[in-house]
Amino acid sequence: MYKVILADDHENSLFLLNYFVEKHSEFIIVDSCRDGQELVEKVKIHMPDVIITDINMPVKSGMEAARECLEFAADAKVIFVTGYEEFAVEAYTIEAVDYIVKPLSQARINEALKRAQQRIQLDGRKIEIQEKDKIIYLSCEEILFVEKSGKSCLFHTFDRTYTVSGTIRFFSEKLGDAFFLSHRSFLINSEKVSEIRQDKEIYLAKFGDYGHVAHISRLKFKEAQKKIREAHSN
Repeated sequence: MYKVILADDHENSLFLLNYFVEKHSEFIIVDSCRDGQELVEKVKIHMPDVIITDINMPVKSGMEAARECLEFAADAKVIFVTGYEEFAVEAYTIEAVDYIVKPLSQARINEALKRAQQRIQLDGRKIEIQEKDKIIYLSCEEILFVEKSGKSCLFHTFDRTYTVSGTIRFFSEKLGDAFFLSHRSFLINSEKVSEIRQDKEIYLAKFGDYGHVAHISRLKFKEAQKKIREAHSN
């Protein structure tokens, strides 16, 4: 069962969030808050799996509170609910699970909770990486893309690149639905792609400020575009 904390300064919105989330037996609401500072304090107490928060709240905004919460509850999945669309880009920078523009609906909450559950389950999957004097267990959530390199693969993350033995086909089956074989030598995490641009005969996938790109073949472009669109719209 996944623990959830709700935060919204509007009583009606908080009531609806409670009502919609309680429809899911695998999620349990452990607390609710009316402002951003209270949210930070409650997250410290409960260490929830999921935070569902409004953005425009008194004392401290939901965006500011979420950033602070992730400093000590890094595995928590954040879902923003707001009456405004202009915060969507900022929400992406903290890797929010979803961004719901009010009015709230059961269908959108269902989608967001499903996405949060998938992220939590994905976090539980690790790739074992053997280095000289240690073994690293890399969370699938950290991986931006995988690149074929000889008989091994390079796992690109924002922090560094890891060399792992195995074929690109093997990892495409192991890593889960978020990953898409965009090219015979590249496996991309569709949830992490921030931009696609054409470069002569191929397309390049960018991942925020990360300095390397992944290739998307012309034959795979439409399928990749659909996969990425679905990942960002859920």
